[in-house]
Parts: sequence; C-alpha cells; structure tokens
Amino acid sequence: MPLSHSPPFLIQQRIPNNGATKSYHGFLYRRPQDLLSQPIYDNNGLIVGLQSAIPNYLKGFDANNRTINIPPAKMMPPFMKGGKTNKGVKLYTLTAYFKHPRLVCNPGARDAKPYKGLYIQMGDDPERDYMEIPLKLKDLSSDWKEAGCVTKMGTHYFKNLSKKLRCEDLYPVFLTYTDGKLGAFGWIFQGNPPKNNKFDLSWYHLSPSLYAFIGLKKKNVPPCMLYPEFQVNGIHIWLRPPSEQLCIKHPIHTSHPSSKTTTTIVQLQIVPGNYYIGNANSPSLAGIFVLLVISIGLHLI
Repeated sequence: MPLSHSPPFLIQQRIPNNGATKSYHGFLYRRPQDLLSQPIYDNNGLIVGLQSAIPNYLKGFDANNRTINIPPAKMMPPFMKGGKTNKGVKLYTLTAYFKHPRLVCNPGARDAKPYKGLYIQMGDDPERDYMEIPLKLKDLSSDWKEAGCVTKMGTHYFKNLSKKLRCEDLYPVFLTYTDGKLGAFGWIFQGNPPKNNKFDLSWYHLSPSLYAFIGLKKKNVPPCMLYPEFQVNGIHIWLRPPSEQLCIKHPIHTSHPSSKTTTTIVQLQIVPGNYYIGNANSPSLAGIFVLLVISIGLHLI
C-alpha cells in the first residue's frame, strides 16, 4: 500500500514563489534531483497540475540525422524556459493543468470555465497562453493523428505525425483516448535526460525497435525516426485508471523497453488531493512500471 503525504512534504520541497510565475501558476513541489514529476498545488492544497523539466544540454537529430539542441526552437512552446538546478543547470519545462489556469490562483475568476480538464501551458502567462485538450475524441482537431492502441494505455494520438514529419518537429505532447474519451496524455522528446539518483523513477527511453510501447508504428513514422541512434523519452500520465484503457481492436503487445519505465497516474477521485508514492505492476506489462500516483480529486470524464 503506497504511503500518503499531504503538502508540505518531508521529502519534497516547495519552490518559493507567491503562486504566480512565468514558468507556472500554483505552488510547485520538487524532490531533490527529481525533475520528472513535479506536482503543482493551489492554495487549498489540491493538486492542480504537473510540471516536468529537462536540462538544457540534451541533443537529438533533425530530418537529415544532424545533431540538434533539444528542445528545438519550433517546439517552444509547449517547452518553456524554466529556472535552474542548484548546480546552475538551466531547465526547459512542460506544464499541464487539471483545471482552468485562470482558476489556479484566482478561484473566483468568472471568465474561466468552471469544469476541470486538461490544459497545456503555451506561454509566459498561463492564464492566457494555454492549449485546452478536448475531453471527447470527436472534438479533437485533425492535426492529431491516430497511432496504435496499447493495452492499459489506450489509443495514442500524436500531433502532425506522418511519414513526412521532420524529426526536429516532433511535438512533445501526446494524447490517448478510449471509448471516445480522453484517458491519458504524456510527454515525448529526443535526448537522454539524466536519471533520478535518489528515486526509483526514470523517463522511458525508446529506440525505434520499441516504439510500439507508446503506440508508434514504423509504417507511420518518418525515416529520420528510424535512424539507429534516434530515441524518444518521456512519461505517460493517466487521467483514468489503466484498467479502463482497453483495446477492443488490434491491441499492440509491446516488448519491455527497460526493466523500470516511469509512468505517472492521475487517478479520478472525489477525496481531497493527496500525493502517493509507491510501486505497482501492470497486469499486462508486469515488472515494467514504477508508478507515481497522484490523486487530484476531480472527475475529468
């Protein structure tokens, strides 16, 4: 049974701010050396978002297999310039909110939609610069291309994915839907981010032979993504329980990408938000997952 913590945490320090910064809105908590999963809380102590960060020294490849800096300029946003580590390393961040960003620091805002959902920060002002993700598949724009369905994960969608996609234009957000409803989202990017030295959590690292783990099919990806040295990294964040993410038609059965691949679950519960840390195994992919579970006390679907 995982342990439950309510903020402030003993192993997790709040990043000092007044609740509103250019990098995010809310109160960000970070464990030492853990840039992968940083929950954001509001004034009531409820989880309202999640931020991940990568160092500024990552490298990847463009469409011609030439080395480039990660993130590429065209992927900013949703990548944003963040702060620095205690060692002075500059960071880039990806930030998601589970309620309207305008409500994070101002619960009484009248010009924000009252329901909770999924919002990706797209600029320095989270209240204005955000991308709202449709909760229903029928409302998703045609820019998002369907990929494979992975049992316990759902059917994946990647923005502008095609054989003609330039690898420097790989969009760092992916979505999954099941039964026409949003089930999860995640980050995907090139490079080789550092492991968390103190915690049993890490990014997934996928070479071309393991793309099926996140629903990517070789027939649908550009040639540059099949370059032997090319790899993608990220995390998978559930908004509905994995047991509901079923594949009725043609499920993809994946090989193990590593002994322990990080995933993040955002569970749907009515109870006030708590922060849980523990290990769990997926029935279909036993032994792969180390789970960071976040209960945010909301119904997305």
